Amino acid sequence: MADSQTRKGSLDEAQYQALVEGKHNNPFAVLGPHPVGAQRQVRVVYPQAQEVVLLDRKSQLVGQFEQVHPEGIFEAVLPARLRSYRLRIGFVNGGHKIIDDPYRFPS
Repeated sequence: MADSQTRKGSLDEAQYQALVEGKHNNPFAVLGPHPVGAQRQVRVVYPQAQEVVLLDRKSQLVGQFEQVHPEGIFEAVLPARLRSYRLRIGFVNGGHKIIDDPYRFPS
């Protein structure tokens, strides 16, 4: 896979591949919310997703995830005030579901 197709994200290609293949040895280290400089970033993997949207606990739109890997890895910056969030996963067939990010909780 060419670099131009892969990412703007902060992982290297080996980590992305391990995630999409389900072989990452420590997914809690790279999925869910993590500090990145002065901000917090959240990363999720949903291979069948067309889009992922960041919602607050009341299901209000907070932000849009950017797809950083063509096999379904998405990243977004979390607003500083947001501690608890949900995800709206949109699928190619037009369906969607709203879920809690399982990696938001400690391992």
